[in-house]
Amino acid sequence: IVLPGNPLVVEILLALYLPPELNVNEFVVELEQLISLIKKSCNMVIMGDINIDIKIKNQVSNVYKSLLYNQGMLCYNNLYTRVGGSQRSCLDHIFCRSSAGKSISSYVIRNSLTDHDWTAIEIKTTGMNNDQKNQEVQLRQRKTKTNYKLLNCSLKQENWTDVYESKNVNESLEKFY
Repeated sequence: IVLPGNPLVVEILLALYLPPELNVNEFVVELEQLISLIKKSCNMVIMGDINIDIKIKNQVSNVYKSLLYNQGMLCYNNLYTRVGGSQRSCLDHIFCRSSAGKSISSYVIRNSLTDHDWTAIEIKTTGMNNDQKNQEVQLRQRKTKTNYKLLNCSLKQENWTDVYESKNVNESLEKFY
């Protein structure tokens, strides 16, 4: 991924999902095999719903984090992404390996649509020359504006009962679409 005016080129973006019912140890072994194929000099982002709570210090979490740290990855999210009652966990991860670590920010976006909060990563642009600045201005001018009043009205008119009452996130997603 090349962002206009950005000195950081994300060469590898891995968006991962580990369903809670799958074997975590097998996932870690496969992830290690995959990452070992990628040059350590490559800029890489790994993010997704991994269903390993990195806030808890246990063998699975320690092995998973050690694997990523040993590959030069840094953790960009350690905030809770699943909060319900007295339960709190950080199951949605953002790890990044880059030469421009100071220009990277991550966010947890609270929502009520799913059982996990959303995560986002921002790779800030720095050190642009005039041509790059002009390209960025042109990109901004092409963006469309969101009509939030219309969006809010449309969302209120939808019947969300089936989505809310579903006991399975995959089933909720199917009903949503």
